[in-house]
Amino acid sequence: MADFHCPHWIDGQACKPYFHVHSGKRLIAAAIGISATLAGPTVNCIAAVSHSPPVGGVAVAVWAWGALLGIAALASLVITLHNEDDIWGCFISGVGIPALVVALISLPHLG
Repeated sequence: MADFHCPHWIDGQACKPYFHVHSGKRLIAAAIGISATLAGPTVNCIAAVSHSPPVGGVAVAVWAWGALLGIAALASLVITLHNEDDIWGCFISGVGIPALVVALISLPHLG
C-alpha cells in the first residue's frame, strides 16, 4: 500500500500515524506513571507544610513548588497523550517527563 501524500504538503511533511490504543487506556497508563513519579515529592511537600506551616517568603516558595508539581503533572499528561500511541509508551512517558521536571526544579536546591 502506498503512503498517502497530499499535493499541498511541503517536502518532508507526513501524516501523523493514527493511535492504535483507545485514549482512555492510554490516559490510565499515563496517570499511573505520573502518580508514581510525583507521589514522593507531593507527600514530602504536604508533610513539610503540615508539620510547620511556612511563613513569609518561604511560604511563597513552598506554594510555588506545589504549583510546579501540579503543572508538571498536567503538562506531562498532555504531552504524553499527544505523542504516545501505545500503553507502555504512555506509562514510560508518564514516569519520565515529571521526573525530569522535578529534577530540574530541584537543581538549584542541591547546590
